[in-house]
Amino acid sequence: MATTLQVDKQLTIRADQIQIFSPPQKWDWDVAASGQITKEQFELSDYVPASASGTYFNRSGTSFSAQFSSLLNLLSTDATDFPLQDLLQDLKSINQNRPEHGKTIPHGWTRIMQDDQLLEYQRKWSAERHPNEWLASISDQQSIHTTVIEFEEKYPNQSVSKLGAMTIQATSIAQINILPGSWYDSSIINIARRRPQAFIDESYASMYFGAAGILNSRLSAIIVAMMPHSITHFHEYQNPIPRITFPENPQYRTCKPYILAAVLEIFPLEQAGISGGVTGRKIERDACEEMIQRLALYRDKNWAIGLHGDTQQPDDFALFFGSRGLPFYAYLRSPSGIIGDFSAYQTNIDTLKVYLKGLQG
Repeated sequence: MATTLQVDKQLTIRADQIQIFSPPQKWDWDVAASGQITKEQFELSDYVPASASGTYFNRSGTSFSAQFSSLLNLLSTDATDFPLQDLLQDLKSINQNRPEHGKTIPHGWTRIMQDDQLLEYQRKWSAERHPNEWLASISDQQSIHTTVIEFEEKYPNQSVSKLGAMTIQATSIAQINILPGSWYDSSIINIARRRPQAFIDESYASMYFGAAGILNSRLSAIIVAMMPHSITHFHEYQNPIPRITFPENPQYRTCKPYILAAVLEIFPLEQAGISGGVTGRKIERDACEEMIQRLALYRDKNWAIGLHGDTQQPDDFALFFGSRGLPFYAYLRSPSGIIGDFSAYQTNIDTLKVYLKGLQG
C-alpha cells in the first residue's frame, strides 16, 4: 500500500546536480582567524568532485582553483578568439600573485592552517554562513519537518536537463552557498567551454570540460540539516534510490549540523556541431544575465558587493564591471560603518540591463 508523504516545506534551488553524502559529514567548520579559513572548509570547497554524475558525492584530489589558474594560461590573447581580454589579464594577475610569507595577503587569497600548524597560502573560498551562525538562526530545534527540494539535473556530456527531487526529513535544513574568491569569474569558463577557438590549441577544450574534463564540475553549495532522519533522491520523479534512514545513533540526535548533500555546478562541453555553437555575443549576454541574478540574490541577503569585507579589495562584481568599462557602485556594511547605499544593487542591475540592450541582435 502506498504511503502518503506529508510535506510541510518545499525548496526550489538552482542546481545542475545534487549528490548525497553517505554517511552524512559533520558540519563543524570553526570560524578561523582573520585572513584564514579552516583546512576542512578549503578542501571540501576546492577539490573537484570525483564524478559529475551519479547519486553519491565523493571528491577527487584535483584542486579546482589550481586548475582554473592553469586554464587562464591556455586561453588565447587574441580578442577575436577570446573577447574578455581585460578580465583575463586581471585574473591572471590575481592567480599568479602568490603571497610571500609575512606580507599582506592580496585579494583573492587566504591562509590555511595545516596539520603541522604551519600556514599555507591558497586561493580563497567563502561559505555563505558558518555552522554557529546557522544554528543561531533556527527557532525550532525539535520538530521533524519533511522538505522537498526540486531542481534540474544537468550532465557533463550534454546540455539537456532533467527534473530531479530530493526529500529530506530533519528538524531543519538549509542550502549554504560556496563562493570562490576574486581569483575566479564564471565568464571565463562559460566562454572556454563553448568556444574551442578561445584556447591556444582547440584540443584543450575537451581536456578541461565535458564528461572526462579536468574542470567538468565544482561544488557550488551544500545542503545541511540538523537531526537528520531520512533522505530520498529521485531522478525525473521516478526510480528513487532506496530511502536512506539514519540510524538511531546519538550523534544524529544532537543539536549539531550535518552535511547531507552536495550541490554541483556542471560545465558541459558545448561545441559547434554538438550543441549548435554559441556566439561570443550570446556568451556575453548569458554572463550578464547570470551576474544580474547574483546581484538580486546578494540584494535579498543584504550581502556586500564591490569590496571584500576582510581585505577591502575589489570583488568579482567590481572586476566584472571594470573589465567592461561599466560604472559600478559598492555597498558594504561593516562594524566600522557603511560604504555606499542599498540602492547600489538596483543601480548596478539597471546598468547591466542597459548594457544588455546594446548586445541585442
